[in-house]
Amino acid sequence: MPEFRHRRRPESRLCLQLAPAPSTWPTAAKQAGRGCPCKLVSVEPVFSFRFRNGQAGGTGTATSDSDGNRVERTFAMDALEAILTRRSIRRYTSDHVSDETVLEILGAAMAAPTGANEPWDFVVVRDRTVLQAVSGFHPHAEMLKQAAVAVVVCGDPTRGRLEGRWPLDCAACTQNILIAANAMGLGACWVGIYPVEERIQGLRRLLGMPDRVVPLCMVSLGLPAEKKGPSNRFKPERVHNERW
Repeated sequence: MPEFRHRRRPESRLCLQLAPAPSTWPTAAKQAGRGCPCKLVSVEPVFSFRFRNGQAGGTGTATSDSDGNRVERTFAMDALEAILTRRSIRRYTSDHVSDETVLEILGAAMAAPTGANEPWDFVVVRDRTVLQAVSGFHPHAEMLKQAAVAVVVCGDPTRGRLEGRWPLDCAACTQNILIAANAMGLGACWVGIYPVEERIQGLRRLLGMPDRVVPLCMVSLGLPAEKKGPSNRFKPERVHNERW
């Protein structure tokens, strides 16, 4: 569940207010700055991530934010473990994935590096009819029919500072989604849309996207109904030291 913080002047302490539910966020965001003597600079959600570290029964926490203030975050597994055990999961149970969980994952997505002025937008899709319809123009989207929810990662080339960089930024977001989902015990699969024009146009029509927005991919999410062990893809012959 996110907290809303507003930034005070540098000499002031961070102000936090808990938002009980996504529907109350606009009100909570306003209340985060109400009654404070500081000058309100910005309001933003602060996400905490639940997870366990690599030690059996242990917990890991990060205790400070970028401003040096104490912020507790717990994690589902060690970062390298989350990366190295990530697999494409295409079968899911019928269990629900909460809005709060999806928003935590999107918090991870938006923490990705950006070289194009954050060109991303995200469409969260739960409508079963819509998820089933994607396979009508995408031959590799069958897993969406079982997914609890899917996230469409979109880029807006008009928003970027550097021409042609938006796919790089949106791909970094997508990787963060996949790793965060794995760390939180969810199964996820990258369903490519861009650069296949038929898929781009099909998804634009289905979701009512403006022409300037390009869907890079969809990510299906759900509780996994299949197990896959880690895939060791490390190839030392692909590593070149100093020169090719």
